[in-house]
Amino acid sequence: MIFQSDYRFVPIFTSQLFIIVIFLILALKILKRNVNRANITLSLYYFFTSSGLIFNILFFILPLIDPWNIFLATIFYDFTYYLLFLSLIFLLAFTLNLLKLESEFTKIKYIVLVFTHAIITFMFLFFPEGITIIKVNNEWRPLYSWLFLITMYIYFSGVIVIPTIIYSLRLYKRFEAKNLKKRLRYFILGVIGSFIVLYGVGLYNTWHDPIFRLVWGILNILILIPSGLLIYYGIGQNL
Repeated sequence: MIFQSDYRFVPIFTSQLFIIVIFLILALKILKRNVNRANITLSLYYFFTSSGLIFNILFFILPLIDPWNIFLATIFYDFTYYLLFLSLIFLLAFTLNLLKLESEFTKIKYIVLVFTHAIITFMFLFFPEGITIIKVNNEWRPLYSWLFLITMYIYFSGVIVIPTIIYSLRLYKRFEAKNLKKRLRYFILGVIGSFIVLYGVGLYNTWHDPIFRLVWGILNILILIPSGLLIYYGIGQNL
C-alpha cells in the first residue's frame, strides 16, 4: 500500500501501478455487470484504494520535481491516507448489504455509515502530532506517532475490522450450498488480508526499522493483490 523505502522506485512504479490497474479493472467489471447498491459499494472499495495509491505515487515522485515543497507533499500524503482508509468502510457496507435485506439496511443507514466514517477518517488528519512528513535521503516519508497509531488501531478494529468479520461469519452460516460457502471463504480471506495491510501500513509508517520496512514492503505487495482478487472472485464476480 504505502511502500516507501530506500529502494522504492521498483515497488512504486511496478507493484503499485499494477495494483491500480487491476483494482480499476475489477471495479469496472463489477459495475458493467449490474449497477445496484452491492455492486456500487464493492466497486468503491477498489476505486478508492486505487485513487489512494495514485496519490501515493505522486507523493513519491514529488522530490524528483520539487524536493522542498513540503506543503504539496503533505497534501498528497493526506489524500493517500484518507482515500486508502476511507475505502475500508465499503467492505463493511458490502457485507451488511449481503447479510441484510435492503429493507433492513436502508439507504439512509448506508449513507449515515459511510459519511460518519468519512468524517472521522478526515478528523484523523488533524490528530495532534499524528502524521509528520519528514525528509530522509532526499525523499519524503510519513511518520506516525505511536499514540496516533494506537488510536487508529482501536478505531478501525472496533468500527470496521471486528464488525466486518463478525457479519461475514454470520453470512457464512446462512449459506448452505457448498459452492457458496467456498466462495464466501475466499471473500473472508480477502477481507482479512485487506485488514492485515491496514495494520501493517500503520506500523510501517510508525516504526522506521530498516529490516521491518524491507520485509513489509515485500509482504504488502504479496498480501494486497491476492486479497483484492479473492474478494472479487469470492463474491464480487457473482453479484
